[in-house]
Amino acid sequence: MAMQSFQLVMRAGPSIGKVFTISKAEMHIGRDISNEIVINDAEVSRKHIRIVIQAGEVIIEDLGSTNGTFVNDTRVSGPYTLVPGDTVQLGEHVILVFEAALQQADATVAVPPADVFATEVDSEPTPMPMPAPPPTPQYQPPAMSSSPADMPVTGPLHAQPPAQAPKDNRRTYILVGVGCVVFLCLCVIVPLAAAYYFDLPSLLGF
Repeated sequence: MAMQSFQLVMRAGPSIGKVFTISKAEMHIGRDISNEIVINDAEVSRKHIRIVIQAGEVIIEDLGSTNGTFVNDTRVSGPYTLVPGDTVQLGEHVILVFEAALQQADATVAVPPADVFATEVDSEPTPMPMPAPPPTPQYQPPAMSSSPADMPVTGPLHAQPPAQAPKDNRRTYILVGVGCVVFLCLCVIVPLAAAYYFDLPSLLGF
């Protein structure tokens, strides 16, 4: 059998998220501990509002509070029938949201038989194990050999001197020819030129 239940959830105030169940036909909200719902806030009066359930409806009424009662941002002074989703504000700091829900009085929790549960569990595919990653190869130093020929060659095998260019014999011949010409000039042409310039035959009486 379904039963109607009502509650107020604090959206703003000293205990945000707290749920106040409306469990009696008449309840009071205020700062005083004698109220069914106690909200300890300076803006809330000692007895702020009264809640009455009549014919399946929830009706609130302000009890002459100092800072007033507001439903959906509108101040109320007389009885007001709440609708699920309405916001009830007490003073400036406390905001309550009115909610309604259906509860099954004779609802029971069905527990499956043990054999059915085991069958369902066993029917699930067994996850395949993930293959292990291959081992990281370790560095192995090269094996030392007693023979020098087996040793790895890390540099040039045999350092060879750079090949020399063949000598050009023509350069030698040219230099010898030039030397002969220069020698001829010094021995023949220069004395003749000097003799002609200084007129050596006349000086010598020829």
